[in-house]
Amino acid sequence: MAKREAFVTVKDHKENFEESPKYRLINPAKSELDKVSKVTLDEINSKIRSSTAFSQWRDSQSVIQWFKRIENKANSSFLSFDITEFYPSITENLLDKAINWAQKFTTITNQDMTIIKHARISLLFNDAKPWIKRNSQSMFDVTMGTF
Repeated sequence: MAKREAFVTVKDHKENFEESPKYRLINPAKSELDKVSKVTLDEINSKIRSSTAFSQWRDSQSVIQWFKRIENKANSSFLSFDITEFYPSITENLLDKAINWAQKFTTITNQDMTIIKHARISLLFNDAKPWIKRNSQSMFDVTMGTF
């Protein structure tokens, strides 16, 4: 685990900032297994996309190319939405459900699961001392900037 100090950024671009300021906790302390977990999850996602023919865009250019190929755009609707608190909504239970669903399309070994779960262990460091989230029963977390 890389012991890097956590810090906070202010979300001063959000509505009602002056009445209800919002903050984003940035936790640069990451497990070195995060990179291995990312490669593993990328492979799993790739196999799911191949098996299901589902669309999953990984960058803006892919979305633009997909949109250009849509025929009869005048007869279509486009939804735009902003997901708030994306990372905190990924609970260990939700990850387990996603992995169980993914196993319908590809093999996920016990070693893969151990790596993925280990990479979700999160500690905060302040003055070189580890902190754990208040009211948390586990160290499971998907932090901002996770690989």
